[in-house]
Amino acid sequence: MCCVTLFAKQKDEILLTIEDEKISKSEYKYIYEKNNSDNVFDKKTPEEYLDLYVNFKLKVREAIAREINTTQTFYNELAEYRKQFAEAYLTDLQKESEIMQEAYNRLKEDVEVSHILIRVPNNASPADTLAAYKKAQETIKRLEIEDFALVAQEISEDMSVRENKGHIGYITGFWAVYPFETAAYNTPAGKLAPIIRTQFGYHIIKVHNRRPARGEVLTAHIMKMAQDSLAFAEKKEAIDSLYQQLMAGADFETLAKEKSEDFYSAQQGGKLAWFGISRMPIEFENEAFALKNTGDISAPFQTKFGWHIVKLLDKKGVPSFEEKRAEIKRRISLDERAAIIENSFVDKLKNEYKFSLDKKALDEIHNLAKTTQNDTLFREKVAKLNKPLFKYADKIVLQTELSSPELDLYNVDSQLKKLVNKKLIACEDSRLESKYPEFRSQVQEYHDGILMFEISNREVWEKAIEDKEGLEKFFEKNKENYSAENYEDIRGIITSDYQNYLEEEWIKALRAKYKITVNKAVLQSIK
Repeated sequence: MCCVTLFAKQKDEILLTIEDEKISKSEYKYIYEKNNSDNVFDKKTPEEYLDLYVNFKLKVREAIAREINTTQTFYNELAEYRKQFAEAYLTDLQKESEIMQEAYNRLKEDVEVSHILIRVPNNASPADTLAAYKKAQETIKRLEIEDFALVAQEISEDMSVRENKGHIGYITGFWAVYPFETAAYNTPAGKLAPIIRTQFGYHIIKVHNRRPARGEVLTAHIMKMAQDSLAFAEKKEAIDSLYQQLMAGADFETLAKEKSEDFYSAQQGGKLAWFGISRMPIEFENEAFALKNTGDISAPFQTKFGWHIVKLLDKKGVPSFEEKRAEIKRRISLDERAAIIENSFVDKLKNEYKFSLDKKALDEIHNLAKTTQNDTLFREKVAKLNKPLFKYADKIVLQTELSSPELDLYNVDSQLKKLVNKKLIACEDSRLESKYPEFRSQVQEYHDGILMFEISNREVWEKAIEDKEGLEKFFEKNKENYSAENYEDIRGIITSDYQNYLEEEWIKALRAKYKITVNKAVLQSIK
């Protein structure tokens, strides 16, 4: 992490000098306008605000004089803040906005799909990868004349195929990995999507139908569990009896607490958490979403777990984009979309920093991968290479830097991409203060704020609480200012007054310690 760059003085008039520190008109004006623009009830003139500003700068200077800015605690806090604030500068905001809007649009539509999975490990050899792809191509040809479900049962390596014959049902945004989701949403109903590769392998996806998103429902249920056909028959009589009681006016919550065999929800009167599609057995989902009005109760129905009666407590559609924005952004940061945004950002940095890749140097590494027997030996050989691999800005990265514990015989290109992204983003991060005045100002403000808080805590706030002797002396000296004579009863008020006293005395000492010069002509020019 780069060191904090102190506020770079622009070539303008000097307003204020504290010892050897010069503060420009533009710097002061920025702080004044930022902290005073929304202050309707106590708006200060530039002259009035200057006193407060000088006091602030004196405290910061004193903190630096005491080397508070060299402590690990200070460095860690400032580094964490800078990291968080830098995130907005180290991304492609336009691409992020596009991806977020795409994600939201998909949340507004459900897509019914089936799929066939042909597994391929991420580190599979080229030969194994090609064999799996050819198998996917052959499967596509079969699907032109054969039933999807039958082919799925024979070919698919998805563990769920035995139960669902490849039919997943309706999905929505973020339900599947991003490439799968994209293929499903980009394919018309009744068609097969092009073969896609994910971290699991190759997928053949068929889209059956599309519909507006169902949203979410809040329900309660009464359940009678059953594991086999005999139990289902026995429990049907019990669930039918409960349904008749409900139709006669019995209280749903009471019956759920007393009779439901879903122990956890029974304690809540049968209440379940909000859920959307593909979160419950499809029979349960369909019955719940079929209920139209709050308070409606379903007839008894069966899932693989037993018998249920469902009551609708509430229903909601897809929230607005603004309501979902934070959640969408968080979820995007956790899947492949984050890499798309990062790569888009790095592409812009490549142009700005005149990135160039030495293809011969890369080919040398690829040739080593083809002729080396195992990953460990391959990494050792790459670690000994020292030719320039790529260049950017004023920096050169050698081949040896590609050698890492993650490098293997089959992932040279993906590891190169990670290395390039890491280097370029780190370079941009190190230049944020010089490229963006507003970023520099924000970091500097936080830098000064941490120091001011810590030094004030030592000299005023914490000192007033811990200095019992000084507090008592202050009380005795100013006893006539307090109406009550019991010291303990008004200790809080006295402590506050003592803090104000310490603050005033401290400021006097600081103003006496440091030479302060104000250019009044420059001050008067600030409106």
